[in-house]
Amino acid sequence: MTAYRTLFMNLAKALSAPLFAAALVSCAAAGGGNAISLEKPNPNDINAYIDRSFISARTGDYDSAIANLNQAIKLSPHDANIYILRGITYDHKGDLNRAIADFNRAVKLDPHDANTYANRGIAYDHKGGFNRAIADFNQAIKLDPNDAFSYANRGNAYYRKDDFDRAIADYSQAIKLAPYDTLAYYNRARAYALKEDYDSAIVDFTAVIDLYPIDANAHYNRGRAYAGKGDLNQAKMDFARALQLDPKNEEALEMLLSLTKP
Repeated sequence: MTAYRTLFMNLAKALSAPLFAAALVSCAAAGGGNAISLEKPNPNDINAYIDRSFISARTGDYDSAIANLNQAIKLSPHDANIYILRGITYDHKGDLNRAIADFNRAVKLDPHDANTYANRGIAYDHKGGFNRAIADFNQAIKLDPNDAFSYANRGNAYYRKDDFDRAIADYSQAIKLAPYDTLAYYNRARAYALKEDYDSAIVDFTAVIDLYPIDANAHYNRGRAYAGKGDLNQAKMDFARALQLDPKNEEALEMLLSLTKP
């Protein structure tokens, strides 16, 4: 697989739809700026099928993306990366059993790829199998100790198990490895807030806002943390800013009204 598809694997593993768009930009940059063709691919061109799967996934047409990846697998049935891509697409579609089946196949083909375990861990996490998810993230971290993605997602699994101390430890390691990842700061802040460590939560929500000032949810949640520690003036300012950024944020409106009542 070409370099830009290796980059796509690293991008797509976060299982966030906008990353498909980022992947297309990366394809153009790394592939000499050539546009991806929407025409019917050469029936023997694996790359063409993968290109088309990117476009379909970007638009939310996961069935078409899967159909193209099926054709790619027919042409290269022992390529673990294509199974990973199809597994990610099944996960997006909500077909978690098929996603896990594809990741299992990828593990058999290449048992030393941390990406496969990390993505299977996410699928198990989405199914509510938090212990199995953690086991996969453990294996991913063993194979790639510097992978912030696996620490952050293991933190999510611990968070859902209400093990906030372990979650915070994993988010902290993820931040150390990827200090500009706003999501890790955001999730660590939420964990701190649930432990009623409002000062630490405020520090992390502030870090999110510094990196992404128009994040209405970060302002809203920092306002909740300020309210939790009794700093109502700062709380009102954050709720007002959250509403300015997202006028449909009913929770921010309710909180602001409750703090401004005579």
